[in-house]
Amino acid sequence: MKICYVDESGNQPADPCLVMVGLLVDAARLNRTREELGDIFNDVEKLFGEALKELKGAKILSGRDRWRKVSPQIRKDLVENLCH
Repeated sequence: MKICYVDESGNQPADPCLVMVGLLVDAARLNRTREELGDIFNDVEKLFGEALKELKGAKILSGRDRWRKVSPQIRKDLVENLCH
């Protein structure tokens, strides 16, 4: 079985373009991915003291909303860890 996660960005009237991406994964390997990224997600949950629902890259990078209280170095390290 395959699972597809689809997300879009730029869906506001003022945005110059709309980008939509789909990520197709094998459901049998999904648990392995959660294990591999689990430490990163746990670290983020510890920062805010609540379960992780979604990571918004734009907010992490720019330090918006609740990310404004997180140091730029921690935010940079998080993004680098997710991209490796």
